[in-house]
Amino acid sequence: MITALDFFGVYCATFEYIERTYGHEALEKYWAEYIADRFLVHLDALVAERGIEGMKEYWGHTLEEEEAGYDITATEDSFRIDMHDCPALRWLREHDRMTYDDYCAHCPALYERIMNRNGYSYQYEYDPGAGRCWIEIRAVTPGRPLSDQGSAGG
Repeated sequence: MITALDFFGVYCATFEYIERTYGHEALEKYWAEYIADRFLVHLDALVAERGIEGMKEYWGHTLEEEEAGYDITATEDSFRIDMHDCPALRWLREHDRMTYDDYCAHCPALYERIMNRNGYSYQYEYDPGAGRCWIEIRAVTPGRPLSDQGSAGG
């Protein structure tokens, strides 16, 4: 059985293979259309149904399972993770499995897509060398996808 921690190596090797074999555009398509749209359906459903509370449930469980060093701050219309010790980067380096240099890029590629379609903005900054990042998610119009925000009519 593969553990959550072991999965980091599978992800990293997969990203490297897809980009080397098919190019960066194919990797971005893989992140969006396969992982975000087909694999992260649990997160998508939690955010659609429970908003910020769903985010707290998802990441609270996931980051504990992955043994991350983090802080979560949440209000009625915002959610923030400050990652002090990224479990993926730690594991990849400790096990000499860092095969894809821009490993961190998959997080915004996955999560921004899900948040936007559920009416949230997504900002981030990451420092792979230090194993740190932050993400901040804010309600634009809860329950209303960003693609509907600028439409005419009323």
